[in-house]
Amino acid sequence: MEKFASRALLAFFLIFLTLPPAAYLLTGDQSFSETENRYLAQFPAWSPARLWDGSLALSLETYLADQFPGRSFWVRVKAAADAGIGKRDIGGAYLGRNGRLFEKKDRPPPELFRENLAHLARLAESSGLACTFLPVYSAATLYPEDLPPYAPLLPERRLLTEIRAALPPAVLMVDTWPALAAARAENIYFRTDHHWTQTGAYYAFRALAAEKGWTAPEQEPRAAGTPPFLGALSAQAPLPWLRGDEFPLWDEPAPVGIEIYVTDTGETLSSPYVYVNLSKKDLYTVFLGGNYSEIVIRTAANTGRRALVLKDSFAHALTPFLLPYYDEITLIDLRYFRPSLSAYLAERDFSEIYFIYNITWFAGDKNFHRVSE
Repeated sequence: MEKFASRALLAFFLIFLTLPPAAYLLTGDQSFSETENRYLAQFPAWSPARLWDGSLALSLETYLADQFPGRSFWVRVKAAADAGIGKRDIGGAYLGRNGRLFEKKDRPPPELFRENLAHLARLAESSGLACTFLPVYSAATLYPEDLPPYAPLLPERRLLTEIRAALPPAVLMVDTWPALAAARAENIYFRTDHHWTQTGAYYAFRALAAEKGWTAPEQEPRAAGTPPFLGALSAQAPLPWLRGDEFPLWDEPAPVGIEIYVTDTGETLSSPYVYVNLSKKDLYTVFLGGNYSEIVIRTAANTGRRALVLKDSFAHALTPFLLPYYDEITLIDLRYFRPSLSAYLAERDFSEIYFIYNITWFAGDKNFHRVSE
């Protein structure tokens, strides 16, 4: 009996030692994790220098962790276990009430916020163009009662007051708070993504239209006909009981001969909606295809107006509503845009500039200094 137990124990350890390597060989490397919505580390390149400085060992450790067999299953198990013991910060997302996840954000450094304000004010004054600042609130500001206990609520209303005070009087500030707060009961922010829905963007556009003297079209969204949307925050906290959101899409703007050029890829689109992305996990990429350094949209609206939009990804869901009012709209994402913006402005005949940013992201944006270059 004792001999049998020893052999069984030996067999167990042999299986334990050989099964993971065998699984690695059988499954092969994965390039992308649908569960975590990110690219996975690949086998690192070897060099004597990397071996000597230790970076090869670190890269190999990351590779083995990312390519561990059944990783997606174990990531879900860990997230559920963390939630089960009462943790509310899971993978960098706060687990809130009513099935809502919130993006975990650090308080922006005050000095960086002041620098970004100075850069914005300097560009607004030096450009000589009409400028509009359209701030976007975070979901936590609209739904603070759903935050878990002790989760910090960043003071976006106060930050906006500081932005308003720092901007030149000629800059049009469109505060979207009244419109969004009045529509809180509607599906204006995704529960498992940090973005607003296009319904939220529509209410912000109506606030902009009122300030501009435009007549905003009375519309209703339509369901995109996709499975429930589980957004980027659900990739950070992949809990099995999360419910996805309906993904609303609004009708495309009246036909204005739209041509959209994506500089990064050289691709030309005929619609602000990339419908093929409705089959992807990240449905938000339906709006303009995702994040790019420069997107140029030309229309046949014949308004004589050409707008430059400095923005983050919240602007993507709002952009389709702007198309009937401009002959050309150029969207710039400073995270990826490298040319000198001052030279870029000098070469192009823009009639106005928009700044469309999430308030907290703007306050902590380490790339905004590029507007002064």
